[in-house]
Amino acid sequence: MSKSWIIANWKMSASRANSIEETITLTHKLPSKAAMHSLEYRVVICPSAPFLATIDTLVEDSMILLGAQDCHPLPSGAHTGNISAEMLRDSGASLAIIGHSEKRSEGDSNDVVKAKASAAVRAKMLPIICVGDDVQARSIGRDHQMVIYQLAHSIPPESKNIIIAYEPVWAIGTGKTADEIEIANMFKTIRQFMGQQFPHIRFALCYGGSVNAKNAKDLMAIEGCNGLLIGGASLNAHEFLQIIATVQ
Repeated sequence: MSKSWIIANWKMSASRANSIEETITLTHKLPSKAAMHSLEYRVVICPSAPFLATIDTLVEDSMILLGAQDCHPLPSGAHTGNISAEMLRDSGASLAIIGHSEKRSEGDSNDVVKAKASAAVRAKMLPIICVGDDVQARSIGRDHQMVIYQLAHSIPPESKNIIIAYEPVWAIGTGKTADEIEIANMFKTIRQFMGQQFPHIRFALCYGGSVNAKNAKDLMAIEGCNGLLIGGASLNAHEFLQIIATVQ
């Protein structure tokens, strides 16, 4: 995919009022939906699921796309408290973050991640499949092997288009970012693997992990980088707009 992606993951951090306020600020500053097709970048916000439908009405005439932060593998059933990809799609989401390290740490295995990504595809949503190495793998030089293993077992083969978000676990929410050379090398490894194992899948490759307005430009300049997955910094509309400006 040739577009650049700037994706905001609001996690479980913004209230309904905050979400509405941030969204309105963004819609006033970003191009309209009519102008979107002439732009070389896409902006996605992923609010908490209860607020998706409300925010969907706010971004109706904006270029902003909505994403979900997770989904259940099944379309329906006796799964109290869970939300299917189809429900999220009905609420306005056209993308879904799958396999974020915070969900993996809560028990989502690679098989579960693959099932959720498959559910997103089934619901005609674009999956944002997250992968990343942890401190232990990095310390023994097995960071690339860990990421490739996650990719091999997390991507549903029926996918045609996906976004891959590389997020080193040790950099998420810590203020640390991976060295630019390290990221470039990991991107090269990921691209080689995808070309060999999933040549039929078109994908964009994004970086996530303590992204902010100060480092966004340098991260976007890394060879092979198609975008950014942003956590805390995306909760401040003004800082998020500064990050978006790096690709405008």
